[in-house]
Amino acid sequence: MVAKFEVKGMHCASCSAIVEKTVAALEGVKSVSVTLLLNSAEVEFDDSVISARQIAKAIKAAGFPASVKKK
Repeated sequence: MVAKFEVKGMHCASCSAIVEKTVAALEGVKSVSVTLLLNSAEVEFDDSVISARQIAKAIKAAGFPASVKKK
């Protein structure tokens, strides 16, 4: 499954790297792409292992409020 997230509070490449590393370390995540200029992240994951809500919580725990983008 692929989900897109709105990620607030990213101001530099270091911020986006933190988000990318945080999400990539989660069990069930296959790939992650963070776009600093759009304040977004696109994550491919196994939804039988982890949910989009859990991914958003992990991003928030890293210090960046996140929510799943509506289609």
